[in-house]
Amino acid sequence: MKLAQEICRFGLPIKCLEAVVVATHLTNEIFEIDRYALSFKTKCNDQTYRHIVLVVKYKDKYGSLGLSRRHDLMDKPLQFSSIEELVQEFRESYERNMHKLMKVKLGGLVSHDHTSKVEGFPWPSKVLVGGSADCVVVESKTEIMLK
Repeated sequence: MKLAQEICRFGLPIKCLEAVVVATHLTNEIFEIDRYALSFKTKCNDQTYRHIVLVVKYKDKYGSLGLSRRHDLMDKPLQFSSIEELVQEFRESYERNMHKLMKVKLGGLVSHDHTSKVEGFPWPSKVLVGGSADCVVVESKTEIMLK
């Protein structure tokens, strides 16, 4: 969290990864929300791109906080009923920007305990899109099929 504090204090230029760190820092005292990192791997013109946002969940609604040169690939309002719907919105946004979505990964729940050295940051590891099937096993062990 020290990096996030320095970014905020000095107004340093940042990219999407640092934006997730700052968003985590700025939302750390809002205990009513759950937070997860969501990463994307896309292709456009034979070039591979990677991107990451912070998913926020509040009262059974999902949205995201992030930074991108494209306005539709960062912040999403808290209006989605599931992560599936949020990922589908990102998929459509990538398609509008001529990118093919290759892989989407979801991280674990981000702790609100910023002093914990044990937990660390739960980087995305659960594949939501990519590989042999477009599905995810979430915390409740239910499968969500993506279109």
